Amino acid sequence: MPIGMNDNNTVSVSILNGKFLSKSFGMDSVDGKVSDEILHDRFNGLLHYLKYRYEYIYIPKDIDPESFTKLETSEIQKLMGESLEQIISKSISASAINSINKGLNSFLSDLEQELGTYTYRTKGDRQQNIQKRDVYNLITKAFFRIRKLNKKHNNEWIEISSLSSGEKQRAIIDIAYGFLTNHRESGDNIILAIDEPESSLHMSACFEQFERLFLISKNTHQVLFTSHWYGYLPTVEDGCTTSIIKNDSEHSFDLYDLASYREEVRANIKSNHQSMPIDIKIKSVNDLIQSIITSCISDNHYNWIICEGTTEKKYLSHYLNDLISNKRLRIVPVGGASEVKKIYKLLEASYDEFKKHMKGKIFLLSDTDAEFINYETQRMEHIFNKRIVNKEEKTYLVDISSNPLSPQTEIEDCLNPKIFIEVLKSFLTTNPEILNIIPQLDVVDETKPSFSIMDLGPSSKKILDNFFDQKGVKYEFSKRYVESSASDNLRPQWIDLIEEFFTSDKPVKFH
Repeated sequence: MPIGMNDNNTVSVSILNGKFLSKSFGMDSVDGKVSDEILHDRFNGLLHYLKYRYEYIYIPKDIDPESFTKLETSEIQKLMGESLEQIISKSISASAINSINKGLNSFLSDLEQELGTYTYRTKGDRQQNIQKRDVYNLITKAFFRIRKLNKKHNNEWIEISSLSSGEKQRAIIDIAYGFLTNHRESGDNIILAIDEPESSLHMSACFEQFERLFLISKNTHQVLFTSHWYGYLPTVEDGCTTSIIKNDSEHSFDLYDLASYREEVRANIKSNHQSMPIDIKIKSVNDLIQSIITSCISDNHYNWIICEGTTEKKYLSHYLNDLISNKRLRIVPVGGASEVKKIYKLLEASYDEFKKHMKGKIFLLSDTDAEFINYETQRMEHIFNKRIVNKEEKTYLVDISSNPLSPQTEIEDCLNPKIFIEVLKSFLTTNPEILNIIPQLDVVDETKPSFSIMDLGPSSKKILDNFFDQKGVKYEFSKRYVESSASDNLRPQWIDLIEEFFTSDKPVKFH
């Protein structure tokens, strides 16, 4: 609900002040509106709570990065979670200020004795001393205001004013991320709003900028942004987007759940949910493709894994964490096999144009499941498109159109069996129906995939499928799996092959 203050400092609920609000208050207003007095009585407490509970930081598109990033600005101090006064007070105590006043007053007393009928004093009978705020302001002016944000580049410090427009834009987000993640204990009360965070950035840097925003959102109450770069749409795991479209002289506003946008099956279930305009869908994929390609041909290149869903990303991020840290690997869930196919076809269509400049690699991964989509793939040095399938107690990475085409295989079927069973047992209190399908083994062969060790018949397989089909279970299972995975547990062999694809200069044999 909109709530705020009018210019005359009265409480406003904007467009909500109408007949519905009047009726809900049991009023019979002549003009259909609630009076300022009643609005103040009903909403003033809520407004003050919200202003006390949350801190709002707005970063406009045309902001001066040099001024914004100064430590004395209110925005930076909100990001830090403490004011410069609080920081200075840790070094300059109240007793120290009292000591300064005592010493200076003693000096003036000595001067009065020496000058006879003259002395130095303030107006009035009560003589003013240095206050804490006076000292803090002096220190802020003398120490902090002369310092500017610098970025280290090739062992040299460069002032932010000397950076390019894109680097300045990136610096603002980097500073916000650094303070919210590393400096303050919690950003739960921060609402951060950013106007066009992709402004002035090269296409190759757009994905990284929005990935930073996603990480910032994990450490704040909420992140709001406006954007003309749609590449974030297929990748956001949790959030909403509002599409603002102008038709003739009118604007239309449509709200979309991005989880539904990404996961096509869930989106289809929402029969009353308006579908996203086709031009936005096309541009979102095209923007992402351009970002992937430009990042792969840049000198400081990225590597990419395109997978179906968030649970796949969870497992892959866990096992390939070193590549994420050291090889600039980015793992992007795009919401289903059809979206993986769409991205592959777009990469395939333009590959000949940029293959000579490719430094990064792209691996696309699909399941062999009910949503399995069969299509031909060509051999490309830097782009591999594979699907996982279990056969003869082993997991294979095969071409999309090659054999075997069955059995149905999802990533949960291809995990370390020992950890898989341990995590499955952790769900027994909430899902007792899975008790009879958990194998009772003294020793678990960790070289086999999780599905083969389960050895399930049709009815037992249905129980396991129903368990994983419950809302949120797959993601919760992946979280517990990662938490339970010890360093001495064997990593699935097919994960090793994916890592080899990114680290080896020689072609990888997948089967």
